[in-house]
Amino acid sequence: FWQLSFSELFGSFLIVLMSSLIVSRHDGKAVILAISLTTGLVYSTVLFILGNHGYFNPAITLSLFLSKRIPLIRMSMYMFAQLTGAIFAQLIAGYVMIPFWYSPYGPGAPLPNEDVDIFLIFVLEIFITAALSAVVGIHCDPKVIGLTISLATAVTFPFSMACLNPARSFSSHLVAGKFPVFSWIYWFGPFFGAAFGRLVIVAADMMKIEPEETKTDDVKQILFVDSNSDE
Repeated sequence: FWQLSFSELFGSFLIVLMSSLIVSRHDGKAVILAISLTTGLVYSTVLFILGNHGYFNPAITLSLFLSKRIPLIRMSMYMFAQLTGAIFAQLIAGYVMIPFWYSPYGPGAPLPNEDVDIFLIFVLEIFITAALSAVVGIHCDPKVIGLTISLATAVTFPFSMACLNPARSFSSHLVAGKFPVFSWIYWFGPFFGAAFGRLVIVAADMMKIEPEETKTDDVKQILFVDSNSDE
């Protein structure tokens, strides 16, 4: 239990640190594809290092709790570890990247696109996080998760700077001591998305139709017709 909690802390630290450094230095000119691939590679690498044990995102952790894969106490400990690791990561990122902060709200802090309605960005956060939580809930292979993260980053970066992790946005704002009015979309969007993703999985399970079992004798009768049946 404690080892898994430490894995959450360490993994969250590495992922948030690398994500913040990547975003902080892009200065609005980096290629989105490069950022997307790098972000997905970081997730896959951290999962591989930790033996595919870790979620590193409070929203994904919530979806696992809703699916009854982890109890309430473990969910709370994982979230605390993830936030703690993210805060330490932002402290280091802020110390290293202070002269290069792209966002005035902290190292790697997300900024919504001013040309896009804030509600539409909120909806985008919900649906993309729902898809991510569904992938984690169904297939936990590091390569699949990394690819999903890359795709999610590519889709959301032009609109919200690809922040689907509440720990990253909250820790960045906390370190900077600034909580902008739009920060709610980066907190509630992923959590709502995780819950929505879980509902989709439940609905899909309920709609499954089990194929009827075919009797062996019936199969034999169909495949091996008695040659004397016409006599």
